[in-house]
Amino acid sequence: MKIVVIGGTGLVGAKLVHTLTEHGHDAIAAAPSTGVNTVTGEGLSTVLAGAQVVVDVSNSPTLDGAALEFFNTATTNLLKAEAEAGVRHHVALSVVGTDRLAPQSEYFAAKLAQEALIAAGPIPYTIVHATQFFEFLKTLADAATVGNTVSMPPAYFQPMAATDVAEGVAIAAVGDPVNGITEIGGPEAFLLPDLIRTALTARGDAREVVADPSAQYWGIKLEERTLIPGHGATLFDTRLEDWILETAAKA
Repeated sequence: MKIVVIGGTGLVGAKLVHTLTEHGHDAIAAAPSTGVNTVTGEGLSTVLAGAQVVVDVSNSPTLDGAALEFFNTATTNLLKAEAEAGVRHHVALSVVGTDRLAPQSEYFAAKLAQEALIAAGPIPYTIVHATQFFEFLKTLADAATVGNTVSMPPAYFQPMAATDVAEGVAIAAVGDPVNGITEIGGPEAFLLPDLIRTALTARGDAREVVADPSAQYWGIKLEERTLIPGHGATLFDTRLEDWILETAAKA
């Protein structure tokens, strides 16, 4: 199949293009750097010609209220161009717990609006909800650091490797549309303070990590299982310690 990957040059997108290509598909990386811009519409009709599937793993450049305009404009343009091109399946990457996070977050409210546009749109679809990535643990720690202390809420977190995210999205892309949401996640759930402490220690980072019930996650007050996928989720195999070793070997 010809599968166009919007955001195909990013962390997950590049891995997804590689995975799909390895399995014999004509996977096209579409991004502003390749002449495709979903916000302006530039290059969409050309890249979508002959495509059976479009996978959107692009993301807003900001996490604030501007994300709503980005997702509304980009998704509207993309769905319109897909309908004109005869695309048969729209796949979008989103986040486990988006509906639970949206009331406290402009970014997740924007993601929820994106999902609503897809569900109401003309193209059969699959929305893949993934848990957070191992690759973002340091960024999460940095955002929660004051002085030498990282304060984390005692909530559960079930992260996964970006490679596994790409595999999960690839499986959705080559399958039939579910016209709903599928969830994917990592093999283990951790309490956030324990997870961040392990990740930092593995990097030789001496910051102190403390559990703080008043601490927030990107400005959001978490319940214990806000970020945990449901019982029907597909769980992938890469464990935290395996990812740490693999990352160290590549360094």
